[in-house]
Amino acid sequence: MLVNELVAGRFALVDRIGAGGAATVWRAYDQRERKYCAAKLANGQSADVLVRVVREQGVRLTHPHVLSPYTWAAEDNGVLVASELVRGGTLLALIRDHGVLPWRYAAEIVLQLLDALDHVHKAGLLHRDVKPSNVLMEATGAGAPHARLADFGIAYPADGPRLTEVGFVVGTPGYLAPEILAGHPPQPSQDLFALGVLAWQLFAGEERPERRAGTTSPPGVPGPVWTVMSRLLDTDPTRRSDAGELHAHLAHVLAGTPLELPALSPITEEPIEVYDVLGALPTGWNDPTTASALPMTKVDTRSQKPRRALLLGGIGVLLAAAATAGILLLREETPTTPNTGTPRADITVDGLCDWQDVANQETSSTGVLVRCVLQPNGDYRWKPVG
Repeated sequence: MLVNELVAGRFALVDRIGAGGAATVWRAYDQRERKYCAAKLANGQSADVLVRVVREQGVRLTHPHVLSPYTWAAEDNGVLVASELVRGGTLLALIRDHGVLPWRYAAEIVLQLLDALDHVHKAGLLHRDVKPSNVLMEATGAGAPHARLADFGIAYPADGPRLTEVGFVVGTPGYLAPEILAGHPPQPSQDLFALGVLAWQLFAGEERPERRAGTTSPPGVPGPVWTVMSRLLDTDPTRRSDAGELHAHLAHVLAGTPLELPALSPITEEPIEVYDVLGALPTGWNDPTTASALPMTKVDTRSQKPRRALLLGGIGVLLAAAATAGILLLREETPTTPNTGTPRADITVDGLCDWQDVANQETSSTGVLVRCVLQPNGDYRWKPVG
C-alpha cells in the first residue's frame, strides 16, 4: 500500500486491522466525510462474497449499541463497506483478558445488547450470528462498558427469502438455538438464545454447560438477574419472549444496583479496562487532519497507474446479479472470525484449541489455514479448512 492511496477516489487505507479469506479490514480515512473509519474491503467478486456485501451494505441502523455500515464504494478491484471506527477491540478479547467479569459489569453489557437486538428486530432484521467476536467495544478505559453489535454480513429481513439450501444452517456452533438445528426457519428468538450463550460466558468466564432449560446460575449472580438470563437460554423459543420485553425486565432488576466504577475483577481484584487497541497512526502516514498534510492521490498499488472506479450503476447490476445467483445457488456455511493470514507458532494442525476459538480461522505454524472445531469426544482441535 502506498501512503495516502485512495480507493474508489474516496478512502485512504491507513493500516490493516483485520483480515480473512474474503475480506480485509483497514483503518481508513474517508476523504468525503473527513474522518477515520473502518473499511472492509472484499477480495474478489465471487457470488458468495458479493451476496454478503449486498446484505451488509444494505443495513442502515442508527443506534448507540449497533455498528452498521454508513456507506459503500466499489471499483474494479473490489467492494468496500465503511463503518464507524471502534477502538476497544472485541468482547471476545475482553473475555480472554479477564475471564469471568463482575456480574454487574457483565449485566450492563447484556442490557446494551438486548437494547441493540430490540432495535435490529424492530427494523425487521435478524442478525443470526450474535457472539463475542461480533461485539465491538468502545475504548472507555476503566469507565462503563459501551458495546456495539457488529458484522451484519449474514443478517437478512425477517420476512425475506431464505438463501440457504435445505439441510444447511447459518451461525456459529455453540450459539445456535435448538430449533435451528431442528430445521425451523430463522426467528428473532434465535438471536436471543445466542445472546444467552454470550451472557453465560460473561458471567461464568467459561464455556456454557450442556444446553438445557434452567441452567444453574453462575456463582455470584443474583437470582433476579439470572431469571432473565435463563429465559434467554430456554430451549422453548416462546419463553424467550422478545428483546424489548427482556431489556425492560433486566433494566428494572438492575435499577436498584448502580454500576460501581472501576469494576473490579472477581478473580484478580484489578480494574476491568477496555483499552484503545488500535494505537497511534503508523509512522510515515500523511495524516490529512494536519495542516502539513500532502494531497491524496488515486494510485494503483500494482501497476502504478490511476485506478478506474466502476460506475455505481454498473457495480449495482453486478451486485444484483450476484444476489440473484446467490438466492438460487449459494450454500451458506458457518461464518468464521477472520484470520490474520500470519502463521502462529502456537497453532498446529490437529492441535488443541480453546472453546473461545470455536469456528475461528487461523494460519497454523506450517502455513495451513485451520479452523477450531468441536470434536465428538468434547475436545476442540484445529482442523484444516476445506
